[in-house]
Amino acid sequence: MSTRLESAQIRNEVIPLALIDPHPDNPNTHPEAQIAQLAASHEKLGQYNSVVVWQRPNGRYIQVARHGYLLGAQKRGETMLRADILPETTDETLVKSIMIADNQHARNSRADDDILARLLGEQRAVGQSLLALGTTGAETDALLLRVTNSHAADFLLDVLKPPMPQSSSFAPFPSEEGAGRDDEQGEGRQPYTPYAGNGTSAQPVQEVGQWFPVTYTVSHPQREILLTAIRKAKSAYGVQTSAEALVAICDRYSREGSA
Repeated sequence: MSTRLESAQIRNEVIPLALIDPHPDNPNTHPEAQIAQLAASHEKLGQYNSVVVWQRPNGRYIQVARHGYLLGAQKRGETMLRADILPETTDETLVKSIMIADNQHARNSRADDDILARLLGEQRAVGQSLLALGTTGAETDALLLRVTNSHAADFLLDVLKPPMPQSSSFAPFPSEEGAGRDDEQGEGRQPYTPYAGNGTSAQPVQEVGQWFPVTYTVSHPQREILLTAIRKAKSAYGVQTSAEALVAICDRYSREGSA
């Protein structure tokens, strides 16, 4: 296989879209909804990214990267696109490597929801098309709600969670084979042992030998905040079920209140 291409070997030109053929081994497909987003992006933002093509001896090109963007431009009726052109002598295996890398690296990125929510809120406030940014109003609203709930849950956990006693490990319900689900009363589990105080000398003070049902009513926004807090408590306290997470939160609250 040929070695990497140097920048000087890749030329950039505006070429007819009609001369570009799709790569037959491209594993990616693009649904109509995404093509509509890419068309809106091309209309509102212009071609801020070159497509990548491989020059062929018959005067045509095979597309290597940005296939979805080409389809979006095509949907808008564009006839010319700016392209980074790989030389005809480029090894075919290297061409496929570039195609795979372009697809996979995009999938492997992760967005910071806080930053993305702020940016989308700013863009919507100035009237930018969310479709052109690759999203919708409903998706943006859902993201903003998720970020708001996450912050509220963090606040809730900060209020209810004093420092853990250093001399004891917290494991309210040792995991067992076939343990009950969140909506069950936990039959067969070991008793939960709460701890008193919040210093290094905390000791078990009481055993609760059985579960008892608790019913509570919350509004929909409160429900989402509570569920987010429970998810975070499961991770923070190393417990498995929502019931255990709530017990852990309440135990820490009681210890903080009695300190």
